[in-house]
Amino acid sequence: MDAGVAGLVGALGGAALGAGGAWGAAIIALKGARYQADTQAKSAHDQWLREMRRESYTRFAEAARAAKYLEMIMWEAGGDLSRVQQLAGDMGERQRNLTTAAADVELIAPKEAAKLARQISLSLHARFLARDGALADDPDRMRSFTPIHIDLETKIANFVALSQRALQGTPSGGSASDPEG
Repeated sequence: MDAGVAGLVGALGGAALGAGGAWGAAIIALKGARYQADTQAKSAHDQWLREMRRESYTRFAEAARAAKYLEMIMWEAGGDLSRVQQLAGDMGERQRNLTTAAADVELIAPKEAAKLARQISLSLHARFLARDGALADDPDRMRSFTPIHIDLETKIANFVALSQRALQGTPSGGSASDPEG
């Protein structure tokens, strides 16, 4: 083999290796770009989910506190039937807001937060329905109301703490409606 043919074979081999190297570099660059895009998309989704949860938790906590506060006023107004009736209408609206907010939490929150929201909502609703009998039958109603009121405030505070931990923790954790999360 003379030098010309050897040079040609070397040049063709080098060109083939160069083309293969460029091809490999292009594949690596494409995979890197795809990984970066996937990471950015997940980060954007996690941020969106965190914001949705924050709004849901805030709506529920505000609705629970508003319903609890109105219930306390109703207990204090026990002997004033016209005032209790007026407040009962407001309480019905607060209960609807609370039920809606609890359903929203169930859709988007981790199981523990959804369970606690459901407990708070059901507790307030049951106490609202039982209120009329308790007001008529219990002359010391405020004494019997205080431990229940404190327990409810504790549950709401626990919900807020759980919500804060969930927002600071893994943003894309499972929701109550997610069988795996």
